Amino acid sequence: MKPIIKTRITFDFDNEHSKSYDKLVQIICSSHWSSDIDVLGIIDKRHKLFFDFVKLGVIVIDEYEYEIQEPLTDNKTAWRIKSMLGKRDNHTILCEMAELFANEIFEISEYYRNTIYFPNLKAFVRADGIKPENISEMLSLGGCEKIILFPYFPLDGKSAYYELTLGVDKNSFVEYMNRVQEQRENEMNEAIRQVIERDILPDTPHTRDE
Repeated sequence: MKPIIKTRITFDFDNEHSKSYDKLVQIICSSHWSSDIDVLGIIDKRHKLFFDFVKLGVIVIDEYEYEIQEPLTDNKTAWRIKSMLGKRDNHTILCEMAELFANEIFEISEYYRNTIYFPNLKAFVRADGIKPENISEMLSLGGCEKIILFPYFPLDGKSAYYELTLGVDKNSFVEYMNRVQEQRENEMNEAIRQVIERDILPDTPHTRDE
């Protein structure tokens, strides 16, 4: 039940921009695929930042194809994993996740909803998509080396999951993300200040000569 193929995913944003963009969105946020939400779009700065990270290779995506050879239908750990990953515990993807990791020690992640953490793998695992800003945050944590994502709807009709890892030094990445967060807070505080100022100060009447 181990992965049989590993393929480094590269996104050809210049020549096949639309196709590679769509695939990236589907890997990261498969649960939102049909919702017409621009998950990694131009409007939201946080999602745009993550899109640039993948484009530049700061965050790397590896694809693993797998096959289930001996289903462990009576494995209690597999049953617990399924029960913790959403309401549709009979979904094929959840069943396969449970079988693949049934022999691993795991714990439920209290902070990230429907997410399981595997201490031995130093990995967060989940299906049904994940918020891009959470991915950057997870990868910056000391106990996390990778995030394993199973798109709820398999891509290209094949069984595969994706491992997201940092392609840069973690300490440098954390420092950069801290600066980004500080800039966001400054922008938010400035926006709040302007709103308060507009509410407090009455509009100045304009006069003109008769």
